[in-house]
Amino acid sequence: MLKRRNIDGVVLFGFTGITEEMLAHWQSSLVLLARDAKGFASVCYDDEGAIKILMQRLYDQGHRNISYLGVPHSDVTTGKRRHESLPGVLQSA
Repeated sequence: MLKRRNIDGVVLFGFTGITEEMLAHWQSSLVLLARDAKGFASVCYDDEGAIKILMQRLYDQGHRNISYLGVPHSDVTTGKRRHESLPGVLQSA
């Protein structure tokens, strides 16, 4: 399919529900964004660091009653890691 459309590669982001086995055929043509998977090229960012910076900034501005509203925990690309980072950040504040 990629060759027919003259596409050399794909950056894939936001694919909760798609397994690594489903993507195996395109392994050499994919770069996964925000998800680490064995055998695939991937680019991930520092969710915990981002939450720390955000919370520190809000705290420095005087905010103390802060709620977290995010995507479902089942969204492993962003929801799970960000939500898991929050308790540690709140304890250190």
